Amino acid sequence: MKKFDQEDTLERLKASYQYLKSIDIPEISTLDDQKRAEAVQLIEEIGLKISEMRVKVE
Repeated sequence: MKKFDQEDTLERLKASYQYLKSIDIPEISTLDDQKRAEAVQLIEEIGLKISEMRVKVE
């Protein structure tokens, strides 16, 4: 597994933020039931990961 330095870590966080910001929410709501359930699960997992990250940096 590659070890990331501070700049890499910050750049990856910025890229993740830009990607998440670019997701069109109305498109998610038009997914079929199975894909919408999967999207909701992924969103919840992202939320948990963000919470973990926040705890580690505070």
